[in-house]
Amino acid sequence: MATDASPKFQNPDFRQVPQTPDFHPEISVSTHDGLEFWQFMIAGSIAGSVEHMAMFPVDTLKTRMQALGSCPAMSVGLRQALGSILKVEGPSGLYRGIGAMGLGAGPAHAVYFSVYEICKEFFSGGNPNNSAAHAGSGVFATVASDAVITPMDMVKQRLQLESSPYKGVSDCVKRVLREEGFGAFYASYRTTVLMNAPFTATYEATKRGLMEVSPESASDERLIVHASAGAAAGALAAAVTTPLDVVKTQLQCQMDEIAAGLRSNGVPYLWVERGESSRLQEACGEMGLVVPWCDQLRVLSHPSIGGFLTHCGWNSTLEGVFAGVPMLTFPIFMDQAPNSKLIVDDWKVGWRVKTVVGAETLVKREEITRIVKRFMDLEGDASKEMRSRTRELQETCQRAIGKGGSLETNLDAFIKDIL
Repeated sequence: MATDASPKFQNPDFRQVPQTPDFHPEISVSTHDGLEFWQFMIAGSIAGSVEHMAMFPVDTLKTRMQALGSCPAMSVGLRQALGSILKVEGPSGLYRGIGAMGLGAGPAHAVYFSVYEICKEFFSGGNPNNSAAHAGSGVFATVASDAVITPMDMVKQRLQLESSPYKGVSDCVKRVLREEGFGAFYASYRTTVLMNAPFTATYEATKRGLMEVSPESASDERLIVHASAGAAAGALAAAVTTPLDVVKTQLQCQMDEIAAGLRSNGVPYLWVERGESSRLQEACGEMGLVVPWCDQLRVLSHPSIGGFLTHCGWNSTLEGVFAGVPMLTFPIFMDQAPNSKLIVDDWKVGWRVKTVVGAETLVKREEITRIVKRFMDLEGDASKEMRSRTRELQETCQRAIGKGGSLETNLDAFIKDIL
């Protein structure tokens, strides 16, 4: 006789549902495949070192192509870059700076893989196939690993340049510390993270998703499963993040055009560049001084300053007006365009260099040279008129903020009104 426990009389609606195991987000040092923290670090270090060493000649060619000129106005192809290296430096030139990458790649990838595995366990909620957890883990791992590799990547890029003044890794490190300070090693860290984090997030999430829906088990560790999912994920991540790299390249091209235009004028200038500046300093030549920071208002207020080329951020706009310096406007995005309109059309204390806002519009060096020469021609009628308006606006501002000016009057009236 059948009982309630037999399949015949068991109601399928009341069958026991497998329960999700309790999740406790303690970080364990023994996770995937029984590997411990130090084993992840060693495996990641070896994988990263092999990757970077194998691809180093390609990276050198990319860096040299960018240094020789990646803009339409001065396009340099792969064959030309390779020929330049082999002709001047020989095959060893393809590996110049590899010591710096060797010092940075191993530790950086050790950090990446270990942080990635720890974060993945913490964020997965007990579900190893959680794509969002993999994406977030990739971002955290990128932030950590980029902090390790950025200093050596900066050294590597400086050594890869054809006219590099450094004898080797140690010489570069010593000179940068002495001449630019420790902060120079991390000048490009923010940009590096902003470029790498979206790629890594897309890659890790896509790879895990593809492994989950593949005919094989998502936990299958065979090489073909990882290779196929990794290749497809890498292609998608590149497609998603390439527009960011294109914008970065276009902006870099524009910086190259500005540097070339200023250099051909023969007018000394100061350029503030918060990122990696060795390539820019080389492009500027002896007439340009590139620094990571300056007290902008003090510089603009110096009597030797004849003009201010600005992207028209509001703070820079106000400081230019306060210092009484005529401006060349170069807006790129957001509020810079309306600020440029105020400077040029309303106040008439500056001229436009870039008339169409957007990174995709390249202003060529010839045009920059032409307008800077006209701008710095102190005897030209247009320049005289602009500088006269600049002084008038400066005097108006000084009266407004002075004793009994509109600033004090309006502030007193406001305080009395609310008290």
